[in-house]
Amino acid sequence: MWSKIDRGRIGKQVKMYMNDTGLMSAILDWHYDDVARDSDKSGNLIETFVYNQISAQVDLDGDVNLYHYRDYDNHEIDMILESKNEIMGIEIKSSSRFDEEHFKNLRWFAKKYTHKPFFGIVIYTGDLAISFNDNMYLVPINNLWE
Repeated sequence: MWSKIDRGRIGKQVKMYMNDTGLMSAILDWHYDDVARDSDKSGNLIETFVYNQISAQVDLDGDVNLYHYRDYDNHEIDMILESKNEIMGIEIKSSSRFDEEHFKNLRWFAKKYTHKPFFGIVIYTGDLAISFNDNMYLVPINNLWE
């Protein structure tokens, strides 16, 4: 539903993920040392891994739709989960440090699309879980399994 509001502003390029990070690494000929030294490569692997974990859960629940958001003004959100009653935006970061900038596009989206309650989550490789007053949450990647 939210994608129909501003259809002319939303990018039409599809974002695709591999369904296996090991297969992804093999196809791209990425080895441990390559990934450890290259934050773009490690970020791509982490984003792919988290996407696969969350999308598997979404597939089990037929009441939730999964989207990727990108518009022509460079607003991008890695994952949008929409149910009948709410919308959740998820940003996936390979950083172990919290940066307020990680919430920029989630907060923009929350202000723009107000027809349902919105929750924003930044999943990162750090250790602290933090809840903010504006329905924004910083969540360690390890919490996906707790």
